[in-house]
Amino acid sequence: TCRRPSALMSYQSVNWLKTDGAKLLKFQSVSQASRIITGSAAQTVGRASRFRGSSGPIAGLIVAIPITWLGIQQAAVAPPLPPTAKGVTIMHDPWIVQELIVYLRPDVPAGQELQLNPLLLAGWVGMLITGLNMMPISQLDGGHVIYALFGRRRAHLIAKVFLLVAILYVVFANASMWTLMLILVILIGPTHPPTADDSAELSLPQKIVGYASLAIPFLCFPPQGITFQ
Repeated sequence: TCRRPSALMSYQSVNWLKTDGAKLLKFQSVSQASRIITGSAAQTVGRASRFRGSSGPIAGLIVAIPITWLGIQQAAVAPPLPPTAKGVTIMHDPWIVQELIVYLRPDVPAGQELQLNPLLLAGWVGMLITGLNMMPISQLDGGHVIYALFGRRRAHLIAKVFLLVAILYVVFANASMWTLMLILVILIGPTHPPTADDSAELSLPQKIVGYASLAIPFLCFPPQGITFQ
């Protein structure tokens, strides 16, 4: 986990958040919104064309991993703050970031952590948005992929089960930061609309890439997200 006292963020990190970070978040937000809005026209697109939903997240992952790699290599080692510390922002690492830290920074002593820097923050945000976008529900890219792979009935079942599990997780794991996301998904509708041709089949390479892309949320999404102390 990368921790940083909220009031002690470096000038470089604050400047990145105001400039390049703001542009990245704005671009990603507009991109996701446009996918959801234009997704209502999915009836005019064949089922096989929905497979293209995996291309964006895969491209995002290809960009986010090198940025995260450099951020981890350049991050300073700092002792973890005590649990009683106040004004602390904790950005919980997704699985892939945890493994990259173990691989790239064997010099980090047990019980110590990496300090957040602009590159690591950029990679973390990219991982988070990519993981969210590949959730197998609604008109997110993950919803497009499961619809293309499994067809309407099974994709709708997967989406509804996933929504139920997500609600239970938010309630019992006290992960309230995802509440707004859940509300938006419920309002938009958890299931994918029908396409013009649900009988279209995917090729074997498309199926392989599609099934592999379903691992992206497990790699990139931090279930606890961000917590504040």
